[in-house]
Amino acid sequence: MRTRIPGAVGTLFALDMAVKQYIEENVSETEEKSLCGTGILIRKVYNKGFAFNSMDSEPEKVKKASVMTTAAIGLLTIIEAFREGHMLSKIALTFLSAGALSNTYDRVVRGKVVDYIGIKSSHKILGNITANLADIYILLGSVFAFLKKKMNVYESSSGTKKIASAPKYSGIIIVSKTSNYLQVIYEKKKGYGIGWIEKSKYHKEAIAYNGNEKQLIGNGKYWIENKETKEGIEINLTFLGNQQYKIQTENQYIKEQKTNWKLIREYDHLYIKNMKEDKYLSVDQNGNLVLVKQGNIKNNFQKTDKEAGNKTMQWKFIRLQNKNVTPYRNFMQFDPAWARKNYGDVSDYSGKMAAAGCGVVAITNAVYALNGQFVDPMLFADFAVKKHYRIIGSGTQDGVFKGAAKEFGEAYGFSYVKTSYSLSEVRNYLQKGYVAISHVPGHYVTIADFNPKTKKYLVLDSHPIKSRPTSSFGNWFKRERVQRGGLTSSAYYIYGTRVQTRGIERVKNIKFQKELFNFMMLLR
Repeated sequence: MRTRIPGAVGTLFALDMAVKQYIEENVSETEEKSLCGTGILIRKVYNKGFAFNSMDSEPEKVKKASVMTTAAIGLLTIIEAFREGHMLSKIALTFLSAGALSNTYDRVVRGKVVDYIGIKSSHKILGNITANLADIYILLGSVFAFLKKKMNVYESSSGTKKIASAPKYSGIIIVSKTSNYLQVIYEKKKGYGIGWIEKSKYHKEAIAYNGNEKQLIGNGKYWIENKETKEGIEINLTFLGNQQYKIQTENQYIKEQKTNWKLIREYDHLYIKNMKEDKYLSVDQNGNLVLVKQGNIKNNFQKTDKEAGNKTMQWKFIRLQNKNVTPYRNFMQFDPAWARKNYGDVSDYSGKMAAAGCGVVAITNAVYALNGQFVDPMLFADFAVKKHYRIIGSGTQDGVFKGAAKEFGEAYGFSYVKTSYSLSEVRNYLQKGYVAISHVPGHYVTIADFNPKTKKYLVLDSHPIKSRPTSSFGNWFKRERVQRGGLTSSAYYIYGTRVQTRGIERVKNIKFQKELFNFMMLLR
């Protein structure tokens, strides 16, 4: 590649210069021709400035800036030519060098840049744009420069020895962390690697599957209902990290707090903690919102004999939006929170969640996609073992999907709808806000959404392998991919929310009754 870069730059430069010379000799400034009957127009336009004729009244400044920029790009190109690998960088700098050199030559020798490529368009701005091959080179170089961006991966948390580069904006799975670095599993061209990335790059440059932190409630609009009074308000949640949320609402009392709120799950309800006051949202005897002091409350997804706080502090969350797929989450079997936990009475690795828990993790993925509520898959795993849906040596029997909805549906807001054997029927349900769990060869995956524009299905696979092929971060597949190979389905198990079946009308009635009451009070 070292010897190819100068040759490639020279070839691209010569091609643009040859076309410019032809245009100069054969096309007048008043002439405009269609290229082979297409929407591309050939015309001659002179430009003494930068793009869109900017600074065309100051050609000398433009010339100096152009020379300096070209020199800098040329130096970077020479340096890159002597490095091993870095293919995208080499391609990017080759195009950038050729484009910059050609246009700079025009500015220095001709005193102006010759443009000759236009677009036939009724739009005033688009119709007036005229470019050349050099401009296209620069555009392509910029695209490749963006694609080449990588995150450095280090051998240890000291950050001293670089072992690889992970593509920016690609998927990572967090394994452990220090104050400055995160240990991650990251996607490579072939398979996965493990190493350390700078903590500052997290969230900024990576799509993270954070195995250490579970967002209890997905971003979006909810109706929150107090378990004691059955009164409620509408809120909009935005996740901030560490189970803290920004709450937007028309309720004046919450507005006045001007603080973040923390959510704590206790089976079928949540506690809402004011982080500034270190108190919990509650209601008084008159039904007014207040903050009350309470001892430390921890997440508990199991049904408890004794609740941590009284009912005036407990809130039920009912999602008012269709589904929680933006951002979606794909929870994994090898998540550190449950990967090594037992799924049934088996002594070896085959009895761990990482190896056999696909069915119950698929339910967790389905419920979260459905209504934004995270459920610990161990809740479903223990239930499956207790009810004998866990088949040693074979995984999980499909009766667990109906059984789990019957057992936990009221608490976590989901219901079993039906079993389907038609992807077309599943697609119709997906478009109405439902989700499905698909039984593929030796495995279960969640089908969380359908995009009618791209005609692709969102597949969440808790244990990706090449034969499906899937990734840890979800995949949008067309029908052909979903119906063949490792994703061939023998049955689909469809889930809907309680809101879809009966709850939404109840929510509307509550809001209407409250508004009616307020109106009547005004008339008094």
